[in-house]
Amino acid sequence: CNGYWLVARDGGIFTFGDAKFVGSLGGTGQTSIVSVTPTPNNQGYILISSGGTAYPFGNATYFGDPASSVAGWSGGALGIFARG
Repeated sequence: CNGYWLVARDGGIFTFGDAKFVGSLGGTGQTSIVSVTPTPNNQGYILISSGGTAYPFGNATYFGDPASSVAGWSGGALGIFARG
């Protein structure tokens, strides 16, 4: 990929270069998105909220998130990294 994605706090996605837009949370009332990471083939991405909720788009696979699966999780996510 010769480009990148910028994510706004409301989950809106802005693409630059040849980064592909495959959806967003913009306009949904979300206000706590802190990070975006692409899939290995750049055909999708995952947004993460500060509370630890993961939102997959495109060909990103949802494997769970700490907000819904880690006992005692109290939030505080700062980012997300994908491993390909």
